[in-house]
Amino acid sequence: MRLEGKIAAVIGAGQTPGHSIGNGRATAILTAREGAKVMLVDSRLESARDTQKMIEDEGGSAFSFEADITQEADCREIAAACVKQYG
Repeated sequence: MRLEGKIAAVIGAGQTPGHSIGNGRATAILTAREGAKVMLVDSRLESARDTQKMIEDEGGSAFSFEADITQEADCREIAAACVKQYG
């Protein structure tokens, strides 16, 4: 596992409803498969939680966080939440 012991924050880790997998969700899943702990950031929390379930069902580690990265305060909260969760 190339990312064992690493932490990643994936912005847009949820997915817009549809039949294909979005880039953010795909990135989050592949990052977790490579051993990283993943923070799943999306403006739609339920969508991020769906990605989290997919990762956890494969034995990976992830947590979901709702944020709008166009808002400066939300960006600060992303960093603080990641540090709080993973140190």
